[in-house]
Amino acid sequence: MCETKVCGNCQKTLPITEYHRRGASSLQSYCKVCKLSTLPKNRSAKWRAKYPALHNAQQAKRRAAKLNATPKWADIEAIKDVYIEAEYFQMHVDHIYPLQGKDVCGLHVWNNLQLIPAIQNLTKGNRLLEGGL
Repeated sequence: MCETKVCGNCQKTLPITEYHRRGASSLQSYCKVCKLSTLPKNRSAKWRAKYPALHNAQQAKRRAAKLNATPKWADIEAIKDVYIEAEYFQMHVDHIYPLQGKDVCGLHVWNNLQLIPAIQNLTKGNRLLEGGL
């Protein structure tokens, strides 16, 4: 049986996997979706302005990982099509198997990409969703 908790914001009863941890033994009071929706919209812009060198380092690491994860046989046009489709539908492009995952690392190929809503992608972060595909 899955443990649940009531979100302090939306009042939904959700599995505890839908909450961020606070310390070793407790959970945040808001679920991940509510937590993201309560963050200031320009938080990352302020952080980038305050720490440009750290932002540049993170972006360089991400670009390098993507380059290293793109095999020579990858269909670059198909990958571009996925990004065009994402822009058209105002969705995020997500790597099903993350490029820099803790347990598994995927490739930057069209069949490892999926379109998902922004909130789901930001909640998912850099990990493989339970149940895989």
